[in-house]
Parts: sequence; C-alpha cells; structure tokens
Amino acid sequence: MFHLLVSGNGWEDGGGTMGNGRIYIDAETSPGSKMLTNGKLDIAKVGRIPALLVSEPAGSGPEMTRVAYITRLSPGHSETSFEYALDTSVVGITNHELEKYSGQLKLGNFGLNHSHWKVCDVDLFKLLLTAQQRKAAARANAATG
Repeated sequence: MFHLLVSGNGWEDGGGTMGNGRIYIDAETSPGSKMLTNGKLDIAKVGRIPALLVSEPAGSGPEMTRVAYITRLSPGHSETSFEYALDTSVVGITNHELEKYSGQLKLGNFGLNHSHWKVCDVDLFKLLLTAQQRKAAARANAATG
C-alpha cells in the first residue's frame, strides 16, 4: 500500500500542499480509510507507508517519480500542508512507465493528469522493481536484437 501524490507543479524537496477537495481518502473507501482516525488523516498511520510523488505530465515538474515518507500533516480550511522525507535509496520511474500500471493503481479517467492524493492498495516496491526489471530486459533485448 502507498500514497500516490500527483501535483501539477512538481514537488519541493521537503514538503507540499494539496487542496482538501483533491484528497481522495475517505472513511467509506478502503484502503484510504486505514489512514484515518475519527474521519481525519492520522499522521501515525499516514507515516507508516511510503508515498510516491508524481508530477503531472503537462505540469512544471520533472516526470520522474520519487519515493518519500510523510512526516508531518497540517490540515487547513482549504488545503492540507505536509512535510516528507525523500528516500533517495529508491530509484523512481518515469510517468510513462508508471502509466503502464494505471489499471492496477485504479487511476481512473484522469490518470496522472489531475492533482490528487489517494492511497493505492499495491506494493510500491514490487511495482518499482518490476518496472526496473522490464526496462532492463528491454535494453538487453535491444542490445542483442
């Protein structure tokens, strides 16, 4: 399970914000409901799982994902601010590679072209490893073919 955070402006190194209307985590839907206590995001629960930071393809940020862990939440009236620690030991993948998993991630009609925060019931590290292995196999086939 992991947080999928998509932003049109990309992501700063230590934190960001998300409009509350773009946080698609609610008490009625699993796995997002596992991140809530009394209907509100619970940092103790949120911080236990990794986050994948993604820039919208038409946005201003790089189209390379990054893995992070959310360390602080500050809910506001119209948006929620949060801080995170980047996990630089994990190699991200491009948006193009991530979109190959859109069905598995249940990205819906907007895909990565819509700023939002949701929880995906997928093993992030297995997904990233599979993507890296596919990329390496394609390079090996191209080199021998």
